[in-house]
Amino acid sequence: MKNFNKNLFVYGLIPLITKASGFILLPVYVLFLDSNDFGYMELFLTLFSFATLLINSEIYTAIGRFFYETKEFEEKRKLISSGLIITLFLAIVVVVILHFFSDYILKYYIRDISQFNFYFIGIFYVFFNAISTYLSVIPRYDNKAKIFTIINILAVLVKIFTILFFLFYLDFGLISVILGHLFQVIFSTICFIFINKNYIKFSIELNYITKIIKYSGRLIPYIFLIGFWEPFSRFLLVDYFSNSQIGLLNFTLRLASLLELINTAIHMTWMPLLFENKDNENFKSDTVKISHSISVLILSIIIIFSLASPEIISLINANEFKDSMFILNLILLLNYFKIMVRMRGYLPYTNNKVYILSLAQLLSYIISGLFLLYFKNEFGILGMAFFIMLPSAINYLFLTLYTSFQGQISFLSSKENILLFFCFCLSFIFFLSENFFIRYFLIGIVFLFLIVENKFFKMTFKLIAESKKK
Repeated sequence: MKNFNKNLFVYGLIPLITKASGFILLPVYVLFLDSNDFGYMELFLTLFSFATLLINSEIYTAIGRFFYETKEFEEKRKLISSGLIITLFLAIVVVVILHFFSDYILKYYIRDISQFNFYFIGIFYVFFNAISTYLSVIPRYDNKAKIFTIINILAVLVKIFTILFFLFYLDFGLISVILGHLFQVIFSTICFIFINKNYIKFSIELNYITKIIKYSGRLIPYIFLIGFWEPFSRFLLVDYFSNSQIGLLNFTLRLASLLELINTAIHMTWMPLLFENKDNENFKSDTVKISHSISVLILSIIIIFSLASPEIISLINANEFKDSMFILNLILLLNYFKIMVRMRGYLPYTNNKVYILSLAQLLSYIISGLFLLYFKNEFGILGMAFFIMLPSAINYLFLTLYTSFQGQISFLSSKENILLFFCFCLSFIFFLSENFFIRYFLIGIVFLFLIVENKFFKMTFKLIAESKKK
């Protein structure tokens, strides 16, 4: 598939810059905000993210699904404009609801009615964030990866400088944070309107509006299941595990966020390529080759990172979290399955049977809940890690099997299976021995494996390039 490598690198800059901005702002927040402010910030941003999710309702996924099937430019403009009109309508509805229930939300959710100013500015942030999110997908589908990435990086810089300005020079305190987010999304909205102006036409096209709602409406249960599960699963863990174990899990999740960089980059790269190439003659073979290369690379990173975890923990002076090395590989696998299900569980998106996504997600949560219920006292900290990782693993297995059987495509690979089995065994290897020489001997073997596999990576992308020329 054309431009996979290049786009993966370009899109990878966005989560990298975003993570870097987080590291830059963290010490600033520590200097200017107290622990209560951190709590309010987390509550507000979680609320605003959920509100944005409600507005967007996977409308942009529906646009991607039909973008490449719509050949004429004028029809594409009608499709994109129809999606924008739906987004604007939902944005107004959600903003009105947030304003109408502001007293209740501040009193019962935030539990501090004095934070009205933050909340009021946040309502504007939700509106512009939803519009910016929708408009941002169009350059991705229109093969404008570089301009998309440049705008996102500039928007992050706008946020950083705005927050620093309001904190340092105007001493606005916590309000500075939401002002930074607001300026970021206003900037990106203006930029995306400018570069997408040819696609925007404010006219109501009922046939396209109906088409978009039918597709995205079926995805809403899937999105809500994901949104609901995270706070609910944390609620269950608090009941069954100690605060120290929960703290260890949170530390491990942050340590494992390395793979989120790859996850974000692949998501941004893969979805446009999926919808553009799904009907190509070589789509299935290219998908197998690319997904195999990505899988081997990520599994190797997981193994190396897990085996080196004692030194990494010492390096960041977090020896009190030493026990995290027993579960790090399982938490890293959580991100691995999230990444690979995008590439191998794609069929519900392309055959318009997106309800399969909801069924798979629901099944994974039921099985994970039963696992916690029956084995909570059997595995201790390992059981907690399995519980967190299990939904993604089951979801991956279900959707990959569905795509394999219904799409007549095989993703089986002995190399991958060996690496995956080794990843699962790492926790038990640590229980048996933490010996430095054994661990780095294993790391050396993985590095040698990657050197050999490098030939495979080059051959894969060479074959893909040649197939496109034909």
